[in-house]
Amino acid sequence: MKYVIFGAGKIGSYAYGSLGAWQVAYFADSYHYGYEMYGKRVRSFQEMADDYRSSQDMVVVIATSRYQETMAEQLRKAGIERYFIYDVYMERDPLGAYDKGLPVYYLYRQRVQMTYAQILSGYDIAGYRKIAIYGTNYYIHHLICAIMKQAPGAEISIVEEGIREGRYFDLGCRHMAFREAVDSCDCMVLNVRTVEDDIRHTIGQCYREKFRIVDMFQIEHLEKRFFHPELERYKGIHEGKRMFIIGNGPSLNVRDLDTLHKHRELCMAFNKIYRVYDKTEWRADYIGMSDPNVIENYMTDNPELPGELFVYDNYHRKVQNPYREGIPYIHGIMEAYYPNYPQFSDDITKGFFWGSTVTYDIGFQFAAYMGIKEIYLIGVDHSYQGHPSEKGNHFIDDYITEEEASMYKSAVFEKEKLTKAYEKAELYSRQNGFRIYNATRGGELEVFERVDFDCLFPET
Repeated sequence: MKYVIFGAGKIGSYAYGSLGAWQVAYFADSYHYGYEMYGKRVRSFQEMADDYRSSQDMVVVIATSRYQETMAEQLRKAGIERYFIYDVYMERDPLGAYDKGLPVYYLYRQRVQMTYAQILSGYDIAGYRKIAIYGTNYYIHHLICAIMKQAPGAEISIVEEGIREGRYFDLGCRHMAFREAVDSCDCMVLNVRTVEDDIRHTIGQCYREKFRIVDMFQIEHLEKRFFHPELERYKGIHEGKRMFIIGNGPSLNVRDLDTLHKHRELCMAFNKIYRVYDKTEWRADYIGMSDPNVIENYMTDNPELPGELFVYDNYHRKVQNPYREGIPYIHGIMEAYYPNYPQFSDDITKGFFWGSTVTYDIGFQFAAYMGIKEIYLIGVDHSYQGHPSEKGNHFIDDYITEEEASMYKSAVFEKEKLTKAYEKAELYSRQNGFRIYNATRGGELEVFERVDFDCLFPET
């Protein structure tokens, strides 16, 4: 794939520097015809038009600030469809210009931005011949050019349902309906965020086996420093078993924990569950912590915890002075999703997806990775009275002490957002051969099938 810059002036110089010398074949400008610019001959408009007709991988870049539409019309009349207008704004503020189009992630609390070409190189799309793009933005021409370069000869189409309002350049790609795209493409490139469109859920429901999915906004798995291969030892470790996932709501009581202890049930709990340990012999097999404030409280409490502790490792920011060596860290992908569904990880070594509650983040996704067949919830009330840190919202009054309360001022209970995550877990479980049941005594969570906790232990 080669670029030809149409305009051998100051903007053309900017475009040349932005696109890179190795990608620019030459300049075209009838007024400067015959001269050289950066060692490249300036050709006439007619030479460029003739070259375009004989080339399958040529893209024309309009480089002017005053005559953009005039030059675009000139290209269209000559039958040149693969073109876009270079925006000098990218030269003045490239991060600001790309912010609406290109994905970012944070490493060591520093922003990292990837180009479309860098992202695609992690997927190896060279062998695909019919590639559909779902989701347009102002910079989609960069994505199309990157696809043309990495999958030469591929037929590229734009899915009409994914078109967003605003100016963009499709470089002459064919437009087609979503149904036609899924029936004909062998690769679909998703170019929208989860919070913008629920396409990932739609594809997961119906089409995940039909074609390769390249997700331009799922880039954190390309960062090796987020990868925790040591977690692979948990894959299928409890295949076919049942597990109780313990919430910290006010309905949780010591008697039920004692019952779980008596029957040696496999249990996962979260955050400050250890503050009930002085009242019961029960102990969680696994404890997950995702809130930095909770982790800080834990470091202060420094409790002796049996079982295994999982710590949320956001942005590859490991907790200082860990309680003990060997604590498994899990990368958290903090991707906004509401009002759509969050994603559900099928590979914990690459991280879990945020669902606004640790029950979803670590609980469901880790249990599924472990091969759990049946998940039973207790203590998941799905409600708060007043602020989440107030007394009465947890199984013990001092779950959050008065001294700690200031740390949780920013905590907000967003019931609708959590409900979306629970709905996603219910759908995912049914599609993937495991079930989630709600054995909580009361509460307001009605997404999962209700079961009576006492009936799970008929001999008790």
